[in-house]
Amino acid sequence: LGFTEAQMAEVWSNCRSTCGTCHHAPPCADAEGFSNDAGTCKDWEGYSCTDESLWKDTFKLPADAMQELWVHCAVTCDTCDMFTTTTQQTTTTTTTTTTTT
Repeated sequence: LGFTEAQMAEVWSNCRSTCGTCHHAPPCADAEGFSNDAGTCKDWEGYSCTDESLWKDTFKLPADAMQELWVHCAVTCDTCDMFTTTTQQTTTTTTTTTTTT
């Protein structure tokens, strides 16, 4: 689609019903002890994890590290609903009626 990860995060965050991301599997929590190239959840407290100019231009962090951070630090990054989708199941019932005379 040509969107950056930050733009997609904004769409997913603001269009939850359309994107099917209204519900997340509880509980949403930061993964204790998580750490990667982007740092730890605690390192990002007070910063916007989804601000692409911050993580890409200022901190020079790779997108894959940020995606891991969004998943493992969902509370800190406010991304609980970003990657979770709901599954809708449809059941079709067919009834056949036979009439004999």
